[in-house]
Amino acid sequence: MTNETLYEIFGEMNDTYVKEAREVRAKKKLPVWLPWTAAACFLFVLLFTGGMLFGGRSGNSREIITLENGDRISFVKADASGEAVTQMPDIDASFRELTEEECNSLFGGLSATGQAAFAGKGRQAAGFDGKIGNVKVVVSTPGLCLRDTIVVGREESTQVEGISVTAGYFVTRPNSRGEKNVIYYASFALGNSSIYVEGGGTQAQGAAVREEVASVIWKLIQNGEPDFSGILK
Repeated sequence: MTNETLYEIFGEMNDTYVKEAREVRAKKKLPVWLPWTAAACFLFVLLFTGGMLFGGRSGNSREIITLENGDRISFVKADASGEAVTQMPDIDASFRELTEEECNSLFGGLSATGQAAFAGKGRQAAGFDGKIGNVKVVVSTPGLCLRDTIVVGREESTQVEGISVTAGYFVTRPNSRGEKNVIYYASFALGNSSIYVEGGGTQAQGAAVREEVASVIWKLIQNGEPDFSGILK
């Protein structure tokens, strides 16, 4: 994820979230009927959130997508300490845009666009930085890290077709227009390749973004490890 992408998605987000001070409310004497009402409300909330869990989503801190095969991807909301850490990778590589045929060979016919990184003496393709649909996809092979920004926050790993997928999401502070944005991200390994996917948009677009990110993860895992052997400089 580039710095330009960060500013485009996050608007005026600071690099780090600052924990909000919690207001301490003065204790008041409760009416006799209130504890019973509170207990009833608690039972309702417990049943409601339990239903959401089995329905595919569990409250505000964890959003679960159930895939076609029954496996799940769990996006856990980053807490107040979540941050976007920028690091400039020190790599000896060159890049070029891939043709449609080359993208098809890498991603099994998925609608992908982007560039390949060429490294090593033979200058054979060793990574990919681009998009599948609206979802950013970065593929790195051993010794090559193409990600220049790493999102740090609460995450959770689940198994998809035996592959461990670590996923999370967070909501930005309001920008100058009072709008908040949401970003969903995940990382996993296919063979010797490290895969990172990311999608973002406004809060109103959150459900659609989450579904698209999960769909890309599922399709990439089904296709297996990208084969860069046929892509030469």
